[in-house]
Amino acid sequence: MSKYQFIDAQKADGYPVWLLCEILDVPTSSYYDWNRTGRARHAGRAVADAVIVEKIRTVHAESDGTYGAPRVRAELADGGVIVSKRKIAELMASHQISGLSGREHSTATTRRDRLAAPFPDLVNRHFCHDRPDTVWYGDITYIWVGQRFWYLATVIDAATKEVLGWRFADHMETSLIEDALKAAVARRGRDVRGVIFHSDRGSQYTSKDFGKLCRTLGVLQSMGRTGVCFDNAAAESFFSTLKRELVHRYHWDTAEELHQGLFQWIESWYNRRRRHTTIGMKTPHQAYTDHMNHRTA
Repeated sequence: MSKYQFIDAQKADGYPVWLLCEILDVPTSSYYDWNRTGRARHAGRAVADAVIVEKIRTVHAESDGTYGAPRVRAELADGGVIVSKRKIAELMASHQISGLSGREHSTATTRRDRLAAPFPDLVNRHFCHDRPDTVWYGDITYIWVGQRFWYLATVIDAATKEVLGWRFADHMETSLIEDALKAAVARRGRDVRGVIFHSDRGSQYTSKDFGKLCRTLGVLQSMGRTGVCFDNAAAESFFSTLKRELVHRYHWDTAEELHQGLFQWIESWYNRRRRHTTIGMKTPHQAYTDHMNHRTA
């Protein structure tokens, strides 16, 4: 509230304008200038802000209540509505609209095989690339549902953040990560020889069967150091987002119900509509499409 608005409000309670101006060190003439022209401008801004708030509410609701000011701003800009991030943050705060913040701890479940020969780290924590299908990374996490643990394995493109392949099952055997990798290859639908696949040193990833599959596909294996979560931080970050925005927000009665939820969240929301700060507030689908269009041009 400005000084002029404060004077206006107190004037309605019977306080004289000259006294209020003197207390607030405001020239009486300035107040009357505001009263003549500023009131209309303020009313106009209030109407414009109300329109923006409704657009913010729409974007926020479409994100299932997850978007904060930066992603809301990007979504509005994509629709031709240009508003500063600061303004959006102020409007969201004043209207009790908040996104999800903070990062949940996500524990990946991979058994270590201390006898297996490790692969070199070809990524060295560099998970941002300009070209799709240069580096993929993956991991396994567990989710409690139906009185037991179920396991989710993923394969994600480092350049676009797109989940290329994923599998959900009641076990974490090597076949789980094999199926996720095969799904990623099928999605690309072409030769993937030379792609680097980065993981931790879990026994599934160091197994002979998975190594054989990678060699058959021409995929180069890369691994971080044992027990150092930062060496596969991008995969951990995805699981944190998934659990914060989906898994821990809702109650899941059965694994089938959760599987359907995972499908909708990953395929319909995360890959195609969720904006990512690390790729310029684009969606994974948009980032990949832009790259392919640029390459064609």
